[in-house]
Amino acid sequence: MPRDVSEGRKFAWWAELMFLVMALVWFVIAIIELTLYVVDGGAGRLAIGIFGLFAMVICFLASVFLKKTVLDAIDQGRFHDAKNDSVIWIIIGFFGFALPTIF
Repeated sequence: MPRDVSEGRKFAWWAELMFLVMALVWFVIAIIELTLYVVDGGAGRLAIGIFGLFAMVICFLASVFLKKTVLDAIDQGRFHDAKNDSVIWIIIGFFGFALPTIF
């Protein structure tokens, strides 16, 4: 494998790992917020808990589909397809990582 390809595969692997870590973080946040909603109440805690569950599912599915689209394309030598798919996952990653930190 050429050097650039192996570096691209390494970065895609790290992106997959980060999606899984963020799914775990969102799962913990959602469970904590939903538990606090049951104990104390408050619509804000319920909203954050439900949002956390949706963010967890998005991050987990992004991790699974990142492997199927980018990593498998790199392994098969379809580098143009891997490049195009990685741009899509960068945009989805923005919604999974950056936007939730605003709230």
